[in-house]
Amino acid sequence: IYYFDLPKEFKPSLVTYLKVIIRDWKTKGLINAQAQLINLNEQMSHSNVNTTVSGTLLTTIVPGDYALNVSRENYVFHSENIKLVDGSDITDPFVYEIYLRPIEAEVATSEKAEPIPIVLNNIFFETASASLLKRSDPEINNLIALMSSNDNLRIKIIGHTDDVGKEIDNKRLSEDRAKAVYDRLITGGIAKTRLAYEGRGESQPIADNTTPEGRQRNRRTEFIVLP
Repeated sequence: IYYFDLPKEFKPSLVTYLKVIIRDWKTKGLINAQAQLINLNEQMSHSNVNTTVSGTLLTTIVPGDYALNVSRENYVFHSENIKLVDGSDITDPFVYEIYLRPIEAEVATSEKAEPIPIVLNNIFFETASASLLKRSDPEINNLIALMSSNDNLRIKIIGHTDDVGKEIDNKRLSEDRAKAVYDRLITGGIAKTRLAYEGRGESQPIADNTTPEGRQRNRRTEFIVLP
């Protein structure tokens, strides 16, 4: 048996697959939707397809930093951030079961109590800054499109941080970041009367602040639907 080491430039790229299952948040039934996968490093759409009738999508991905956006008319869009690092030891594919929330249900909920916030998983800032990175453009454009196609929709942008640093500084940073998204929506043509923003600092963690992964999850931007 003969063997030799294949030069790196001739080795095939790491490939795994992405499976998305889409359901209605109220009925839990499978629904058809549009799924867009964007390579954030290249600012290019990797794929832009409708799911099958059964509400599922299956596609391959190579190393990169991706934004997965799932949308359907009269529903609030859902986003995920997917990182596949070159050289990783991939044993499992990326599988997401996504529940799209009808706009009508969101509005009804917001009239009674604050609804469940929707995380904008592909909003990115400079470290310790409220300066938006260009990689945030697809997510912001999706939010502009959502509001443009639903004239009566009003939302509040909410910023959060981890607990590193002083609480007062984190509160200020979270508010500045929420306002940065608010300002971009206004620049995109959304009226101020349909928008609000708030910074909540480190007060509402959704993960453990003792790990880098947890702190990253806590540094997030969300929005809620207003009555």
